[in-house]
Amino acid sequence: MTVNTKAIPGTEPDKSGAVENWVDSLYIDRHPTFDTSGKVAISDITTGDWARLAVGINSITPAAADTSQQLSDYASEGHTETIVTGKNVTLAVAGNRYVGNPGQEYVSSMWLKMGNAVKSRCIYVVNGQAIETACTITAIVPTGGTANQSQTFSCTVNFDGVPIVPDGMLTLTESQTEAWVYNASIDAMPSAPDTTAGRMTDVKIVQFNDQATSHLTQGGSDSGTSKPSTSEPGSH
Repeated sequence: MTVNTKAIPGTEPDKSGAVENWVDSLYIDRHPTFDTSGKVAISDITTGDWARLAVGINSITPAAADTSQQLSDYASEGHTETIVTGKNVTLAVAGNRYVGNPGQEYVSSMWLKMGNAVKSRCIYVVNGQAIETACTITAIVPTGGTANQSQTFSCTVNFDGVPIVPDGMLTLTESQTEAWVYNASIDAMPSAPDTTAGRMTDVKIVQFNDQATSHLTQGGSDSGTSKPSTSEPGSH
């Protein structure tokens, strides 16, 4: 499919300063695997079946609750020092139910499940930096609300263990047969990786229907700009 249009200058999001929230994106692996210790395997990001939570989602709010202790010794002369000894990182996801969306269908299927059945892994792209982690999906609300309003949808993504980052350039490419589902690949980092806001990795997002996705790869360098697919559009 030929692309011969471009964004109107001034309509693109800022790459610095007050960046819009929708430049971030969240992906859930619909078919997680478990290692020999019974934990969700996260070392190979390319094996994931990554469904993006975007359609119907109007807020994704991260939080990192600290576990801390206050220490004082004679050298501090009566004053205290706070030491952070742990973190509980969560993503609160909320919006409207969109029946048929792969990410929402996967999360909704966990509603009455427990144990490993509500464990997976996710990729959270924050201003062009990709973070991968094992996760547990809790507080699932697959429907509900007043009779004359759209159904609600919400869940909490709880980080399990230490999050990691891709070792190279991460490319997320949308499936040609299923909208909002992506596969991941890793390439060597550019010779001059973008270090805006302390980013540790760069991300490219390729849409099957040739949508411009530079708004999902913020960070201030061209290394994060997506390259549209040349395939013919499918049933998107």
